[in-house]
Amino acid sequence: MIQIENLTYRYPENSTFALQNINLSVKSGESLAVMGANGSGKSTFTKIIASLLKADRGKCEIQSKSILPVGMIFQNPDNQFVAMTVEKELAFTMENLGWEHEKIEFKIQKTLDEFKLTEYRKRLISELSGGEKQRLAIASVMAVSPDILILDEPDSFLDRSGQKILFEQLGYVKQENQNLIIIHVTQYKEIAKKYNRMLVFYDGEIVADETPEKIFSNLSFLLKTKLDYPKSSLQSLDSNLIKSKQTNENMSLAVKNLKFGYIEPYDLYNSLSFNIDKGKITAVIGESGSGKSTLISILNKLIDVEKNTLSIVSSDSEVREVKSSDAASVFQQPEKQFFLPTVKEEIQFGPRNKKEKLSEIEIKSYLDLVGLKYSDIAERDPITLSGGEKRRLAFAVVLALKTDFILFDEPTCGLDPHGVGIFTELVENLKFLNKGIIIVSHDYRLVRDIGDSFILLSKKSHPKILSKSDFLNQSPEFF
Repeated sequence: MIQIENLTYRYPENSTFALQNINLSVKSGESLAVMGANGSGKSTFTKIIASLLKADRGKCEIQSKSILPVGMIFQNPDNQFVAMTVEKELAFTMENLGWEHEKIEFKIQKTLDEFKLTEYRKRLISELSGGEKQRLAIASVMAVSPDILILDEPDSFLDRSGQKILFEQLGYVKQENQNLIIIHVTQYKEIAKKYNRMLVFYDGEIVADETPEKIFSNLSFLLKTKLDYPKSSLQSLDSNLIKSKQTNENMSLAVKNLKFGYIEPYDLYNSLSFNIDKGKITAVIGESGSGKSTLISILNKLIDVEKNTLSIVSSDSEVREVKSSDAASVFQQPEKQFFLPTVKEEIQFGPRNKKEKLSEIEIKSYLDLVGLKYSDIAERDPITLSGGEKRRLAFAVVLALKTDFILFDEPTCGLDPHGVGIFTELVENLKFLNKGIIIVSHDYRLVRDIGDSFILLSKKSHPKILSKSDFLNQSPEFF
């Protein structure tokens, strides 16, 4: 049982409260979904329950007989790993609890089988894809059977297969422990609808505690709390703000006979060829571990490949080698690309390296484009932002580089529905302004609505290049 009374918390570097006077009771065996806008206090709430933060005021009482009463799966799986390999990560907590070797070995193998991770047992965690890492994080927590299980947006990096495995395992552990409390933070309505109770956070407060059906039936409430986005006409961008110096309007980034692999030669791509055209949106789709993020790193020259594999082709058929200044990427985990003390400096850094200076008005404009308020975050450390706010900042950082090609790796992971709406408008505007865009995503509806062409990657078959009509004829299950 969880009993929370008048819970209040403020981060030392912030002037506003992350949580204000939270009151909540959760009975043993109860499961609930938690939704709310980015920065509304959801992750802070879960960290206090998990004793990772201590409340400034109020109390949070947990009744449990378990040695480890609370197990938490973080939004970013890298934040909870302590070992080098999959096997050792699973064993870590069990070893610290003093389990016997035979029991640990049995539990490791059982968990690997249940979470479809057996083939990765000896694999370095650093070699796993984002979705595979998330499956491992979930498996390592569930292996020790806590009484309270907190899931902080674990579905963000999971493909449909991974989400199916997650809910299968939640069902199994619920059968084994009828008193298990599950608190599932999510940004997906389809996920929230799987629960009978739902909390909505807004500006650090719980503003709804009802069934998902009742909450989702109130459109005005959803718009107010940013759980929906108004279907308005696109807001036009200032073309001068993001216009690159490249004058060739029909330029393409061409990939020819791409060959690459990690474990074995060319086990990801044997001979992949395609073009990314300016003024078009190319979506990269496929299951976790099929090579989507690797492809982004190759296109942005973060991974070396054979010479003449990547080139820029202009309208007059002139061909040249791709330069690092041609494309910019938003990483799957945006905090990995932040390294400066303030939001403002992060946005200024790229242009400054190109001998360009951004004015305060321009910095504010970039933040406006991605739905962030200059007065609230310009002087904040990027690492203190919420997951969704970090992702939006990463968008602004990349836009400020004014490259001809922009590469987005899982751009809507961790974004609230309002943020997804802003991103969709942003990308449509970039397309209108003749940027070449590539998007890696598990979000079927997103790529269906905005994609012009599609690259389908698979661990079991050769890559496929699909037109819009070909894509619409495919089953969404490959996500």
